[in-house]
Amino acid sequence: MSVTRERILKDMRRGIVEIHLNDKDESLILKATLVNIVMPPDKIPEANYNGPLFGTNLVACFDTEKKEWLTFNIEHVSDYKGFVKLL
Repeated sequence: MSVTRERILKDMRRGIVEIHLNDKDESLILKATLVNIVMPPDKIPEANYNGPLFGTNLVACFDTEKKEWLTFNIEHVSDYKGFVKLL
């Protein structure tokens, strides 16, 4: 997949995006964001987990369907659909 980590992070800071992940035998369609207004108050982070020390291939995001934080490896992105909703 040719989408970059920086592009996904930039888009998630502006809205909800759809990301397709494949890892071995599992596949997942993720609707994710970094916008606080869609997160329950107890799920809003106090720190930026996507800073330069987090890792060059990892992305932390909020799953808007499961209402939980998760981390994925950018190498597992099989398709990037982009914005589902701008916020």
